[in-house]
Amino acid sequence: MEKDIKTKSGLLTSSNKEEVPWILSEVNSILKKRRGSATRTYGRHAIILMSGGMDSSVLAGLLIDKTDFILHPLFIRRGSRAQKWEERGHDYFYKFYSEKYPNRFNHGKKITVEVPPLELKKYRNREQLKKYGHPMRNVVLQSLGVQYAANLSSELNIDIRTVFTATVPDDSFPHSSLLALRTTTLLACIESGDWQWNVSSPLLDNTVLGQPYNKAELIKYAINKKIPLERTRTCIEKGEDPCLRCPECLSRVKAFETAGVPYV
Repeated sequence: MEKDIKTKSGLLTSSNKEEVPWILSEVNSILKKRRGSATRTYGRHAIILMSGGMDSSVLAGLLIDKTDFILHPLFIRRGSRAQKWEERGHDYFYKFYSEKYPNRFNHGKKITVEVPPLELKKYRNREQLKKYGHPMRNVVLQSLGVQYAANLSSELNIDIRTVFTATVPDDSFPHSSLLALRTTTLLACIESGDWQWNVSSPLLDNTVLGQPYNKAELIKYAINKKIPLERTRTCIEKGEDPCLRCPECLSRVKAFETAGVPYV
């Protein structure tokens, strides 16, 4: 159900995310029966999908700080309006983490895949797009993470079966749910014939970091750890400066207000 959220500054954001507990329980049950755990992580290596945005840029720091995972970032040039600025943010944080933690953050990869393809980006119902996002967009991006994991496993002669995305509890689209991530995990296992796969967000699923993190909590953590949030890109519009009108900008503004710190 759509829910409008008004920030202190009068801005509106919307949420259309719906977790369905009984379906999530069923999917978890299938994974548990097949491999013993719904959230199994295999080995120390993981792919992390890096967008240049605030959530994924801070997640990388959290995982280095609070776990022993060795992270391999993947940036996807997906044809977005803000791609130039997203890539600039990604490049900054790849350098930031790889120089500081060369043994924990390495083997970064950039690929160019339009998601969705430009030819399929024209929709009659713009309101549906605004509410629910591009159909299957996230699962395609996460599937590319699975493919990179398989490719890098072969290259390094190791097994990488974990793909991390930076979905947070306050993300708004249906594909931003724990249920969506569990079904992607199930699909990866079935499609590959390998039941070690785990596609998840440590910010949403507390089995990795011990707790979920919303955007406001990420902001507080980043400030405490001196992670430069001003280098991240949230706005989806093509201008260099954030528009402060798109849903992503509004969500970021709301998070800074909730955290009680000046917006950057």
